[in-house]
Parts: sequence; C-alpha cells; structure tokens
Amino acid sequence: MPEFFWNVPWDEVKDEPEIWSLTEFYLTSLSGVVRELVRDLSIDKYGKVVVLAGTVATLAWVLNNSDPYYDAINYNLTTSNFKKVGDGEPEVLLWPKRNVSPIDFGTVNLNDFDRSRLPDWWEQDRDNFWFFKLSVFLKIRVKNTA
Repeated sequence: MPEFFWNVPWDEVKDEPEIWSLTEFYLTSLSGVVRELVRDLSIDKYGKVVVLAGTVATLAWVLNNSDPYYDAINYNLTTSNFKKVGDGEPEVLLWPKRNVSPIDFGTVNLNDFDRSRLPDWWEQDRDNFWFFKLSVFLKIRVKNTA
C-alpha cells in the first residue's frame, strides 16, 4: 500500500494562522479520518490489513517569553482492521519522528532571512534551530528536535 502524505504543500501556506489551522486539523481530526478508512475493511472479506497511513508533519507554536518559535510534530499514523479499542473502533497509533529534517518544511537558507531582524542569540544558538522559508510570504524558525 502506498504511503499517504497528509500535508498541504508548505508553499501554499500564506500566513501563521493557516499553520495553526492545519495543526489543529492534523492533531484533532486526522486520526478519525484514518480510522474511517479501515472501518469497513472486514477481516472476512479482506483478511487482516495493516495501514501505514503516512507521515504527518506539522508545527506547534511555542511562546517562549519574547522569543517564539515552532516545534515540529512529525509522526506516522498506523491502524488495522483487527486491533480494536474499547468502543469497537479501529485502534490508531501515532509513531513519533524524533528529529527535524531540512526537507520537512520547505527550504532552509539563512540568506532568505533579514539577519538584522533575527534575535541576538541566533548566531550562538543556530545549531538548535532550522530556518524555513515555507512560501514567498512566510519564513519561520523551528526547533531542530521534536
């Protein structure tokens, strides 16, 4: 079965409220959608089916005093038609990805950033963050471990 990628292309995201809306959907609704995919796959008709429903990469806004940034939340959704939870629905597992990759959220190029507008610490602490240009209009800073 092919792996699904649930993400909206990052270059389609125009502003931070759109990031927040996508994150809310991914974290609150997507597992239900995946559960619906396997709900009707009866074991009698299809046998045991495991669905590696794909990678979800999203961003959580972290307000750190006057120095906000994003944490990456990357995980794989997995479910099956034979493992059920207490209410009889298919169990959905979220397997986390622990590290951010430079390809997760667009391009990384510090030349895309106005260095005079970056916080004073960025030069010393830049190993702890990725700087992503999601789209023409949107540049963000992401902690490099999730």
